[in-house]
Formats: sequence, structure tokens, C-alpha cells
Amino acid sequence: VTPEAVQITALRRQEVFGLSTYFNDVFHITEIADLQLVPNTEFAEVDESKNRTGLQRTASRNSESGDRARAEDQLVVIRFEGSGSAVTFSSPKYELLFKAIRSARARYATHTTAAAAAAAVPERVIRPADVPGTLLNVALLNCGSENATLRISAYRMLISVVATFSLDVGHELAFASDLCLPPNPLQFIFRICTRLSQSAPDMTLELLSEALLAFTKSPQNTKPWILHYAQPWLQTLGQFTHDTVAHPDALSRTQDIIRSLVRLHLKEPTMYMHFKEHVWSLIARVEELTDVVLDMLVTVAMEYGALTVETELIADMLATVAGKNPRYNKIVPRLRKLVAQTCTLSVSHISAHQLWPEIAVYMRLLLTISFSNSTLAEEYLPDIAFITCMLLKAGPGMIQATLHGIVMHVVHSLALTQCNGAIIDQTFSSSITGANSFAGNPVRQLGAEENANADAGSSQLLSPYA
Repeated sequence: VTPEAVQITALRRQEVFGLSTYFNDVFHITEIADLQLVPNTEFAEVDESKNRTGLQRTASRNSESGDRARAEDQLVVIRFEGSGSAVTFSSPKYELLFKAIRSARARYATHTTAAAAAAAVPERVIRPADVPGTLLNVALLNCGSENATLRISAYRMLISVVATFSLDVGHELAFASDLCLPPNPLQFIFRICTRLSQSAPDMTLELLSEALLAFTKSPQNTKPWILHYAQPWLQTLGQFTHDTVAHPDALSRTQDIIRSLVRLHLKEPTMYMHFKEHVWSLIARVEELTDVVLDMLVTVAMEYGALTVETELIADMLATVAGKNPRYNKIVPRLRKLVAQTCTLSVSHISAHQLWPEIAVYMRLLLTISFSNSTLAEEYLPDIAFITCMLLKAGPGMIQATLHGIVMHVVHSLALTQCNGAIIDQTFSSSITGANSFAGNPVRQLGAEENANADAGSSQLLSPYA
């Protein structure tokens, strides 16, 4: 008995085409339809129908020992798929034989079920309203194919989709024989998508979902093409941040799209600049997506933890959108509210609180966007002060250094707003950070009592914002 088969070898040679040989039958585990133990009282009946049932004996050939085996042993009966007969075994080790076959069947069934579940493609429900977006994505995707015949077919399909669903693309499409479509018609496809995203925005969710699904299955040279024709649709995604009668699941689908973009960015480090230029720079301009993007960035970062490479990449994504849209600075009041919520549960130290992992993630994200951000420093200085006081010397050294970096970024940004374009030299830097530089040893100096009066310069700098 093997993990996947039952092998039956005859004990006597038999003549086959004039040659004497042993018969060796191998049955796969899946061919076993039934397995059971038959009481010894039925041995005589089975023995009489020996030719019909194919009786096999693995006990001693000695007749006396065989009689004793018959009196004490049970029979193992195996019935195979597609066969009306069964194979019956008599052996002193009938229990081991029965358990071995039963275990092999169970183990194989468990393994195949798990493998099938892992390889199974989740069923995707396509509603009638989603058909135009799905077909449109197929046409747009293949318009950038390296195969000239496929490009022409995709172009004709694009014409058919536009005509069938009465879509407005202006005067961009016309059916013509012997047409030669260039390998990368970027400007042409971009104009088509821009016009369609404005005239038929209802296709946005389905087209983007299909485009991101195609991104995961496309070769490397096709992925930039997908991001290119998806740009106009990303700009209309802000219309689907709330559920409506026409789109009852608009918000959840928008969140799925943003989450997929974040994860694809993490999985495609070679396309770092493509995502930064063609995805996040565009999304940053869509004001309605601010809360959704911020929620999804934090959600995905929480899956990896604060001090991970993935979270640092997510912080870079946030810095990209925050650099073009100051509304993403609202991460500061979010962190302040999160810290304030820790008062609901009494713990010995804040780093032991259940909200600490999320607080640590927010701090790593805030560190990146706080650099040279005068808008954040001026608007949210009280929140930064509250966060600093509450989290002073909390958590491991890297988190303490993160808090120190946030404070220094805020001080640096405020100093730049008051220097009137002058170059900050070492003297001016010392005047705002104190005689004993705050940047010397953040972990030690953040909580040092002897530095309480050392940073009078920074107190003077921050006083207008108190």
C-alpha cells in the first residue's frame, strides 16, 4: 500500500504468451469505491465464489496455519470503481492492511481538496451592467499587443463595443480595411479612454477591476500599457466613494481597487516609477478619494507591521499623494485621536495597549510626510505637541527615533517659514534646537530632564503657534 496506490502481486507464476511471469496489478487510490472488513463466518461463502471475487491470500501456505487463520482472521474486501467484482484478502495482519488503505484514501482526499481549493479561481459575478466595461477592457488591453493581427482584431472589437453600447468617443474610430495599427498607440488609446471616462463614467469600476486583474496575469512588458490606459478612469474614481441606487456597492469596490493598487505596487518593485507617475500622482488630485486612499494605505500597512520594508514603501506612496494634496495631512489628527483612545483601557505602559501596533504604523507614515511640510507643521502643531508628550520614550528604540524625527521635521519646517529665504547656518540651527543639540541622541535626550531648559531657542520659535 503506497500513499497513492494499492499494488497486488500474484504469488504464483502464470503463462502469458508462452512466458511465465507474476501478475502485478496497481490500483490508484481514487479507483477504490468501497473498503470493508468481512466477518470470518462469510469465508466459506467467499471461498465458494472464489473465481468470481478473486480471492487473494497473504497468510502462510501451510494448510493448518491457514485453517487457524480462517478461524481467527477477518477478510479485507476492496471493491473498485467500474467493476462489479471485489478483491478479498485474508491475512493475520488484516487490521494493519485495512488501516493502511483507509489512511491512504483519507490522506489523498485531504491533499487533493486543499490543492484544489488553493488553485481554484474565485467565482466572479458579472452583472449585465458590467458587460460594457469588461468588453472594453479586453479591447483596450489587446490594442497594445505585440501581435499585429491581434491589435487589428482588438481595434475592430473596440469599434463594435462603442457601436453596440452607444458610447461617445467623438470622431476617433472608423472601420477600415487593410488598417495598420502601430505597436504602441499610446496617444490614441489615451484620447479614447479620456473621452469614454467623461461620457460613460458608469464603466469605471468594472473597467478598473478588469484592468487590475489583467495586470496580475500579463507579461512584464504589458503592465505599463495597462497603467497607461487606466489613468483617465482613475480620475473618475472619485465619483464612487458613496453607495448609490445605481451603484449599491460603489464604496466597497472603490476600496478594493485602491487596495489592489497598493498591493500591486508592493509586488512590483521594478515598476516603482510607473506607479508613482501614472497612479499615485493622479489619485492625489482626486479630492474625493482622500479618505479612501488613506484608509487603505493604513489597512495594508497594518497587515505587515510598523517596522517592515512594505510599510516604508507604503509611507513613500503616502508621501507622493501628500506632496500634491495637503488634505492627506489629516493623518495627524487621526493619530492624535488614536492616542487619545488609549485612555479607555488601563495598561502599565502605552506600548502594551492593543492600539499600539496601529499607533506605530501611523508614526512611521507621519515621519515620511512631515519632512519639509510647512502646511502640516503650522496647521497641526498642537496635535504634534500632544502626540509627542503622550508617546515620549514609548516603544522600542526605532519608534522613539521615529518620534524624534517627526519633532525635528516640524521644527525644521517652522524654521524654514521664518528664515525669509536665508540659508540656515549652524548658528541659526543651534538657536532653534538649543545649546545641546536635540538631534544628538534622540533616544536618550527625548526624556532627559537636564535638557528641559536647553532648547529655549526652539521654545521661542514655537511660541507664535502656542
